[in-house]
Amino acid sequence: MKRNYLKYYIFVLIIQFYAIPCLYAQQWQLVYEENFNNFSVRDPNWLFEGTGRLNVRDVSRNPYLRITTEAGPVDKATVFWYRKPFRGDVRYRFRARAANRTSALFFFNANPTQDDSILDWVRPDALYKRYAGDRRLATYTLAILRSTRSFCKLRHIGGDAYRALSELSYEDFQTETILQTYDSPFLHKPDRWFDFDVRVVEDGITVRIDGKTEVSIVDTGNTGSAAYGWTPLTDGGWFAFRNSRPGYMDVDDIRVYEAKPASRPKPPGQLSIEAIRP
Repeated sequence: MKRNYLKYYIFVLIIQFYAIPCLYAQQWQLVYEENFNNFSVRDPNWLFEGTGRLNVRDVSRNPYLRITTEAGPVDKATVFWYRKPFRGDVRYRFRARAANRTSALFFFNANPTQDDSILDWVRPDALYKRYAGDRRLATYTLAILRSTRSFCKLRHIGGDAYRALSELSYEDFQTETILQTYDSPFLHKPDRWFDFDVRVVEDGITVRIDGKTEVSIVDTGNTGSAAYGWTPLTDGGWFAFRNSRPGYMDVDDIRVYEAKPASRPKPPGQLSIEAIRP
């Protein structure tokens, strides 16, 4: 009887050790903020790639950045990178809106696989294949504003899975690199501002749009086939906004947070759960 009681007591202690940390929300520290007051499109902290143009709108009242991609005889795109990486567990918050039929992406936790920086080489045309098909760069891409389809996707592209774009059909590439698909909130409410909250805590990724959780997933690195598996991007990185197709996207109230030092050690597997907490 005593032996059974001892087993039960040990079991309860184990459950408490693993479960209690889940009650503690991740503590975030604001490390970067941009609201585009007195902002210059030539700000040295940002890098422009592609064929579009930038300008700050509504300067006198509530300024925001507009990223415009022009129409042309060939595919065109625009990417706007923040030059400095953020490390550890990272939280990205921003507001965005887009013109109808624009395809807007958010690149985050981008990292080089060989060089010191993802900005050590140039991609002047900013075409998607320059990122998805380059083994030197790995990044998460989140379709944030897309009115041409009823769904959006979170992907892991480039890096270990760079061959997927060149070796597979486009449809198979789509399947191999998808982490999660969610309904597009932009489809029924175009041309309005949306609030985005993207968090990466270890290998857990969550995305909230207007306060609603649309994505909650753990990147295991083997979502695709074994041939195109990858290493999860768990140590922060660079971020950027990408706009393709003729049209524009607007961005405002960018805030980036890094995790404060943990107040207590957490067992494996718990950090991913905390990614969804406020």
